[in-house]
Amino acid sequence: MKSKAFSDLINQLASIARYGPHAFMNLGPDAFVEMYGAGSEMISFLAVGGVREWMDGVMKIYSSDPLFEDWFTKKVFAAKVADFIRFLRANDRACGQADLALFRQRIAGEPMIDVSVVAPIRGVTLQQPTVQLGNFTIYAPKIILDSVRLDATEMDDLKLKFLRDVPLIEIRVSAKDTDRCYEKANLAFSRFENVCNYITGRFYNETKVRVYNQNMPDEIECIMISDGQVTKAFRYSHPHFPVPLDAPVLQDFSHGYDKLWAWITDAKNDLQRKILISVEWCGRALAEPDPIKALLQFVIALESILQFDEGAFITPSIVSHLSDSVAFLVGTDRKSRMECAGYIKDLYSTRSGITHTGKAEVSSLSLHTAHVMCKKVIKKIMTEPPYTSFTSKKELGKYLANLKFG
Repeated sequence: MKSKAFSDLINQLASIARYGPHAFMNLGPDAFVEMYGAGSEMISFLAVGGVREWMDGVMKIYSSDPLFEDWFTKKVFAAKVADFIRFLRANDRACGQADLALFRQRIAGEPMIDVSVVAPIRGVTLQQPTVQLGNFTIYAPKIILDSVRLDATEMDDLKLKFLRDVPLIEIRVSAKDTDRCYEKANLAFSRFENVCNYITGRFYNETKVRVYNQNMPDEIECIMISDGQVTKAFRYSHPHFPVPLDAPVLQDFSHGYDKLWAWITDAKNDLQRKILISVEWCGRALAEPDPIKALLQFVIALESILQFDEGAFITPSIVSHLSDSVAFLVGTDRKSRMECAGYIKDLYSTRSGITHTGKAEVSSLSLHTAHVMCKKVIKKIMTEPPYTSFTSKKELGKYLANLKFG
């Protein structure tokens, strides 16, 4: 954001603000009022138009610098902008073009918070005390208690009994706001789940790794009632087999798995980001019990990495392009390429049936095909030259076009 745009925006937001106590401050959340501070220091934005203009303005500033997004949640950053407006008003002046640097200096001077976030992880086992996967450390049950200075009473008071009984996963994060630390850790844990399910999952939903959430078996319970009496009770349980996190397959370099763990938290180029997105969608699909949702997620996984016109609707020509891309990535000769292209077209035919005609059935064969195609495409791009030298999705698309047209 340029200095003049920043100063104009701050001055506009200051002009629509209400200062000090007002009649709307005690009306509760339905009043649609944003308030910062208290008493004479309060800054508020009222009603639909004022609140919308305020939040839109805050988001323009927030998204203008990657550091703002890295340091603060949107809510806390909005309070920082309100603080700056309050500072300008206290000094009886408007925002000038030089004040963007002042605003950055004020928030950059706040201390960084560096913490370890530890959470229960379920659906896994460990034979070793600890396992390192990328920047994540996974601890066997009870291991981390040796490094946490809490007695039994404190653990009960803080509701930390889960520390005793289940494996724990740890990630270090830093920000200038504790809520942002939690957001970053939560995102990292979610990606860990998806990557782990991508590596270990099968299309018939045998494994499911979960951070935070209980990894209970999927259960269906119901009863039949006739003439006011229960005539029958049903209970169906779908167990999940625990994933051994210290198994060598989780860091198998021949599939590129060793790279994925670091990509979750480390800086990535454009193509690596797209690969990770594709891996996550595939991991979600493998943990999804509903076959219809699973198939759609597999298709999204392919589109994430191979749909080069990202803003376009899915048309027959785009389906043909995606089919050809998969064919030239995975196929080794004319026959195998035609087979691969046919598989993708069949998947899109099933997808079209779901989204346009309400088709309510997906075969196991369709799911298996989608799973296999996703894994083959991702593995090829991650592990084989020249794909490993590409840094952007655009480079990949250009290379595949040259393969097709010569």
